[in-house]
Amino acid sequence: MTSSLRNGPGFFLVAGISLVAPFASAAPDWKIVPLGGGGYVPSIVSDPTGKDVYIRTDVGGAFRWNEKATEWESITDKIVPHETPGAGGLMGVGAITLDPRNPQRVYLALGSYTYSKPRGVYASEDGGNTWTQIESTGVVEANGQFRGLGSRLAVDPNDSNTLWFSTIDKGLMKGTRDGAAWTWTNVPETSVPFGQTPEKKPKAGVTFVACDPNAGKTITYAGVYDNVGTTGGIYVTADGANWKKVAGAELGTPGRGKVAADGTLYVTAGKKVAKVPRGGDLSLLTGLEDKLDYGALATDPNDKTGKTVYVVQSGVGQYNKIFRTKDGGGTWVVQFRNFNNENYKRTEPDGTATLTGYWFGSVGDIMVHPTNPEEVWATDFFGVYRTRNAGALGTKEGCQWFNLQKVQEETVPHILKNAPVGAQ
Repeated sequence: MTSSLRNGPGFFLVAGISLVAPFASAAPDWKIVPLGGGGYVPSIVSDPTGKDVYIRTDVGGAFRWNEKATEWESITDKIVPHETPGAGGLMGVGAITLDPRNPQRVYLALGSYTYSKPRGVYASEDGGNTWTQIESTGVVEANGQFRGLGSRLAVDPNDSNTLWFSTIDKGLMKGTRDGAAWTWTNVPETSVPFGQTPEKKPKAGVTFVACDPNAGKTITYAGVYDNVGTTGGIYVTADGANWKKVAGAELGTPGRGKVAADGTLYVTAGKKVAKVPRGGDLSLLTGLEDKLDYGALATDPNDKTGKTVYVVQSGVGQYNKIFRTKDGGGTWVVQFRNFNNENYKRTEPDGTATLTGYWFGSVGDIMVHPTNPEEVWATDFFGVYRTRNAGALGTKEGCQWFNLQKVQEETVPHILKNAPVGAQ
């Protein structure tokens, strides 16, 4: 995240680089200083065609991928006017989603910490070029302990005027739009619990909300994180008003949930991975490694049977394993450490070296291109990657992954230094 400091009229210091502006009143032309990326990317989403791809970061804002320029474009650097008090907290993006019926409509849940203000949900009608705040109370704590969970935002696929927002402090919220006006209501805690964590510990709350189109009759799921009591699990509604806890296996700490093309909900929850068939009970998947924790999760929208699913080992300080099933969790293949045929060098598609981090460290999210099953994207603590031969996952050679890092600058400067001459 770029930090700036004004030092007398006409001078600005940015992340250790001195930018000298004319003494005239014209505003300086700010540009991102290319440092090679860095920082946590917890989520990636795309429109139904795969043309528009967006990522969120924990402290660096949100970005849209420019395939022609092969670089990222910030969509949040100008989300509020310059010098807005507390605006730094808006660089923490706790959730991002698109309206599947109108992909130019983008929603963000913003706020780095519980005390961040301004915060809440922001909406764009033009792909992230301009923004309007539509909710101001919900807390996501985008730079908190549970920032890798989600997604905490979901548009009803059959009704663009309904937006669900799951928070860490006040449970599940429902937003309803009438023209340009939004009305927000809280789902009662008796219907969808707010979640629990030990006293004085950060909260996870309602960790995700996911919608199944269900041939025009939306089914909505919410994950409740409770590692203290018995309310944790998956909750479901078929009418948007009446909720019940999904029966079946116990799953007290769900983290991520994705709906497959056949309406099956897949969920990761620490050492457990589970699924809920449309209208069915929750069951735990087998065949994965028992001692690992699992976080990132993707269903393949190209597989209309809904049986192709990716899950990724979670954890900092290690090379995370990527697992894939093509039979709904019956059998799995895995890729580990041979991400580029034993070549650990990180490069952009044009060969530009990326020097920071290591391969797949604390993977945040994984996504299958909606029209090409061979193209898979992944994000981690150091940036974004893409493979275009995903079918090789689990083979001796493995997938060939490349960094997509340019302009996704997410740094936290600790020292500012001016040039030896010129500005003081």
